[in-house]
Amino acid sequence: MRSHKYNNTKITNRKKILDSLKVDSWAFENADNTLKADPEFMLEAFKIDMSREQHDYDYRDPYDPSSADRKEFFLEYADKTLKSNRKFLLEATRLWGISIMCADKSLKADREFIMEAVKLSGTAIEYADDNLKADREIVLEAVKCDGLALAFVDDSFRADREVVLEAVKQDYSNQYYPNSSFLSMIAFDQLFDSSVNQPPCALQFADDTLKADREVVLEAVKNTYGSAFFFAANIFSADREIILAAVKPKNCGSTLQMANDKLKADPELVLEALRDDVYANALRFADDSLKADREFMLKAVKLSGTAIEYADDNLKA
Repeated sequence: MRSHKYNNTKITNRKKILDSLKVDSWAFENADNTLKADPEFMLEAFKIDMSREQHDYDYRDPYDPSSADRKEFFLEYADKTLKSNRKFLLEATRLWGISIMCADKSLKADREFIMEAVKLSGTAIEYADDNLKADREIVLEAVKCDGLALAFVDDSFRADREVVLEAVKQDYSNQYYPNSSFLSMIAFDQLFDSSVNQPPCALQFADDTLKADREVVLEAVKNTYGSAFFFAANIFSADREIILAAVKPKNCGSTLQMANDKLKADPELVLEALRDDVYANALRFADDSLKADREFMLKAVKLSGTAIEYADDNLKA
């Protein structure tokens, strides 16, 4: 929230401030300090601010980290007494996981508090004391809640198969794809890997040995609309089951680009990739022999009319 004083008069009328917040977050700066110390009022104000932020966030480009909202966090303006109020902060964490960033340092090192927080929002672990990021029980609870929590735990857990498997099982489960989570408004650019141009996912932060673990990779691919495949070991480019799991979700046909040449020429697999691919992206990467095959292309255009764009010129005539 940027600084923008309307006037020097502080308002104590709760309803007036809350109504003003619905259209302008700057209105909060006119709130009297007694309101900023009132947990009930601050939670209500936070919900209003969240609602407006959600609207703005829905229209940002999830693949463009530069569009992430970097504004100061609303709860930073809460009275300091609330920053050590466990009940208030846990309720705020329930609304938005990163609320814990405003917690008093003593709470960030409080095992019981952090355990409760990560059960509400796994990525809240980002702001926990380093000792707790290395606490296996807390880490497991965090990744069970949100797989992306793996990005913020002690590095040793990236090679822990049980932890990583739990993380990939929960990938995107508590997030609205493809916008990931509210976390992305603050840390999307930190987690975004421009080399693959895919939303962050748990497998991205796993050790290379687990990126080559078939069970882990298959689970990750199934739970990320195929995008986790871009972080998997190259050996799986020839694995038909994994490639099929990656290309089957709606409009994920372009993942076929990661398959080996044999699978790109597999008519059944490519047709499966086209089944729910409005833009027929799978054909961009399919073998040319399929694009020149009349029988195959008849099936393709029935699945997606735009498939004709990729047909051999002889078939277009």
